Amino acid sequence: MSHEPTQQPCTTQDNPAPTPTPEPPCANNCKPLPCGPETPSLPPLKPCEQPCCCPSKPGTDEGCLDKLMDVQKKLIMDAARAQAFMTELDDLSKKAAASRLDYTKDKYTDFLTRWKKDDDAIVDLIVKLVCTVPCWWCVIECEVCPLLYAIRNADLTLNGDGTLIGKVYSLRDLEYWQTRNRDAKKELYERIKAVLAAWDNPAKTIDGILTANAKLVADTAKILGTDSVTAIYDVFMRLIPAHLAIKPRDATTGIDPKYWTFCACDEPYPPDDCCGPDLAEPNIRRLLVGYLPYIVDPDKLMDIICCIVQERYMPAKDQLAKAESDLAKTQADIARAQNIIDTKKNTVAADYKASVVNPIDCKKYTKKDGCAPCGSPPQKSSQATA
Repeated sequence: MSHEPTQQPCTTQDNPAPTPTPEPPCANNCKPLPCGPETPSLPPLKPCEQPCCCPSKPGTDEGCLDKLMDVQKKLIMDAARAQAFMTELDDLSKKAAASRLDYTKDKYTDFLTRWKKDDDAIVDLIVKLVCTVPCWWCVIECEVCPLLYAIRNADLTLNGDGTLIGKVYSLRDLEYWQTRNRDAKKELYERIKAVLAAWDNPAKTIDGILTANAKLVADTAKILGTDSVTAIYDVFMRLIPAHLAIKPRDATTGIDPKYWTFCACDEPYPPDDCCGPDLAEPNIRRLLVGYLPYIVDPDKLMDIICCIVQERYMPAKDQLAKAESDLAKTQADIARAQNIIDTKKNTVAADYKASVVNPIDCKKYTKKDGCAPCGSPPQKSSQATA
């Protein structure tokens, strides 16, 4: 996981304002997807002071052709991405249309009835479980939460809190920064893609979750007195999270919040639910359950999908493309710099001889003397005139 810090605005010289897109068919309160930190700039190289007045040399830009090729490569990559995205949108459109046909009003009504029945059954099951194991909360805090924290701590050790280095001093530093930035953008994109995939066939997924939850309630009731260890984990880490994940947004659960309020160091991140589904970075408990659709009126299904695609999926895809492009350019710059090192050191003598006219005209090569203008003869020292 990454924990990318946000920064606005997203428009810079290298990242121009996006082309305005049509209003989605649904009303939403989505704020623009944060672009993350600005790319740091390399400091200017300190010039070496020239103590002599030297002949002028013809201006050259050895990298001009490379720069032109970089521009053309970007145009080719942009065109390829646009074509691939058209294919992807066509696939999404077909899946959404099929989902809408499968997700009927009758199924929606059935889902509401079954979810409410499960909710009542879970409330009754919790009463029996906490009576059987009155120390259930401490069992979770002492035995389950540390397991979640170990995952969280390993992630923080590996990836940090999302704060990238503030300054870069070389192309290698910039490559590292852009690699981390690319990875953060990729994780964001993959997360939104996974949420979107959860809505490919919501009727089938919701039906499966309701069936599994009902079975889990019945199975757990049978083992309360014989296997309370499994019962605690299944109820608090599997059953309740999945049940609440598919909860209709306008429904009220009878489950007391204290039965899902534990593992304080694994609290959820601030939600990003402007389209309906929460697209924010998940905590460990949510990762264990996975991304699930929730019970919603089928008339709102297309609005949700269109909103996710337009407000989050497309911007995340564009941000990833730019991060990949920036990294590729820096890697090309590194390769060019390394090539200069490898080749120029072998041609110093040849380059010198190609630049100097024989015989040497010393009037063109004079030392600078204080503020004397170039070309003025150097002043004689007092020791030389004595």
